[in-house]
Amino acid sequence: MKSKENQTIRKDSSAEGAASDSQAKKPTSANQMDRQVELGQAPESVERVDGADPEHHEQPHVHFSDGSALNKDGTWRHPPDAEGLQKQTPRQAIEKWLLTVTRNGGIERFDDLHIDKIDTNWKFKALKSKSIWIDGGLKAFRIALELRQEHGLSYAVLLKFSLRSGEKIRGIDFHSRDELAAQLNRTPPSLYLIDAVENSWARLPSQVREDLARGTAIRKELNPDLFETPVPVKKCYYSENRYSADEEYARAVYLEG
Repeated sequence: MKSKENQTIRKDSSAEGAASDSQAKKPTSANQMDRQVELGQAPESVERVDGADPEHHEQPHVHFSDGSALNKDGTWRHPPDAEGLQKQTPRQAIEKWLLTVTRNGGIERFDDLHIDKIDTNWKFKALKSKSIWIDGGLKAFRIALELRQEHGLSYAVLLKFSLRSGEKIRGIDFHSRDELAAQLNRTPPSLYLIDAVENSWARLPSQVREDLARGTAIRKELNPDLFETPVPVKKCYYSENRYSADEEYARAVYLEG
């Protein structure tokens, strides 16, 4: 009897050990890594870690203090401050980015421009309140719309506000500008230049459309009055999705003009 009991105990212990090993091998999430950066547990050269964005084919990536960003697979998301954007006025920086992405394939790659690269006052460490990011994002959005008009570009301008997220779907948990500001994560708002299409759903990757059909993702129109200021937009919407069940959700509010 004792022999059988011992065998059972060893099997149970092995099972528990295997489960423990499985949990231990679970990769550190982008949110967890960014928290380590915030707590000073990462190299000083690391500024933040941004999560994945399935809607725009973005991998998790690490931002460095020199302006560069490296994707999870080791490719550059943003090369080391090649454009020298921070040495220019906000309007000059946005214009240079706008014209560059139209020439070098940046639209197809969804090359974005974070507002902390437009004005150093919009860097996370300089913020007294995250509501400043809402003001900064809207200012950058308006400038980009003006420049698009001046240069006769037929693309749409997209402004993205990244929100705090986790492993479970959260949905819309804000109903005012202040509540939205409280939900912003450490990723500065960013601009995209995208193909202008009437049916923006057609622009979505097939996986995101499938997840929306299954109810494991959310994409819902919002009233732009949420921003409590006139905003020249064609669309305002909330998005929440992820690449796989093993990863955290990406949550964002988008303005398209």
